[in-house]
Amino acid sequence: MHPSEQTVVASDNATFQCIVRTDPHISSSLQIYWRSDGRWIITSDPCTHHCQMTTLDGQNSLLITNVTLADTGRYVCRAITSVDVADATASLIVKGRFSCSCSTAIIIHVFIISDHFTPIAVLSAIL
Repeated sequence: MHPSEQTVVASDNATFQCIVRTDPHISSSLQIYWRSDGRWIITSDPCTHHCQMTTLDGQNSLLITNVTLADTGRYVCRAITSVDVADATASLIVKGRFSCSCSTAIIIHVFIISDHFTPIAVLSAIL
């Protein structure tokens, strides 16, 4: 039932998978929950709206779309039945995507010097 650790670049997607097997007699009571750093993930929550939880044939997935650095942390898959509770944990590491949208500033200083090599004026311009 162990999800594997993920390392992704910011704005990519991350997927955790948690496979749960249980006794067929209690499988109808099985519930799966996910949490991140102690906070339950609820898809209607504005802080976790970019998370999608799916279940298919005992495989439970948590898809985090467009990850940000704030999504870095520990993720827990919790399986609850009428008999037991089990947790599995994995980490998400988000690396920043580096880009520069800034322009380079060039500063020009012009010194006007007197005959005695003493500056009498400084003109500056930023290009």
